[in-house]
Amino acid sequence: MRMNFILGQGVMGGGSYYLYRMGEHLARRGHEVTFELDDFPTVWKRDGLPSGVRVCLRPGVPYLGKGFGLLDRSLRDVHDRLVLAPRLGSERPDFLVGQQTEDAIRARDLARKLGLPFVATVFETPDWLADRLGASWTGQWNKNRRLRALWQGFGEAMRTADLILAISRSTAEHVRSWLSVPEDRMVVAYPGLDVPHVSAPDG
Repeated sequence: MRMNFILGQGVMGGGSYYLYRMGEHLARRGHEVTFELDDFPTVWKRDGLPSGVRVCLRPGVPYLGKGFGLLDRSLRDVHDRLVLAPRLGSERPDFLVGQQTEDAIRARDLARKLGLPFVATVFETPDWLADRLGASWTGQWNKNRRLRALWQGFGEAMRTADLILAISRSTAEHVRSWLSVPEDRMVVAYPGLDVPHVSAPDG
């Protein structure tokens, strides 16, 4: 099976690390795994690129200060249209997998254009964040229109996904409550323990 993960930034956060390790595991089981990234992941700079995993990088520009995000998104859209979409159309992977939030929307749009199955990954929902972070989240939510639009777009992407991959049963329940997604379109895959980087307890 061939899977392309749309992740964007190679900066290692908890969600991206989870997907990097998932990709490694799938590659070890004989699947063809490609990560579409803006930068090479720090975890693979440290450990080396795993066997069976391919990384395709998007040319980027250095941080230029205010307005950089808008410029970078515009360049990314051009890259998706002129470079990524034609390659995916030629290779025809079995699934496009998009990381929560913006990258899932990108994966959905590419999948629609090319007639490919789309998987959305989700780690949290707006109500979960509000419950855990309280005023620090609700304050951002109330004043940041782009943040609200991003989550709305992600919700719409999940509604149309062929499969939603949730990081826990609790996350899956939050998604169902938020979007009324049928249970048979959701699967839970818990994070594993990264054994090589866990030290044995003293004594």
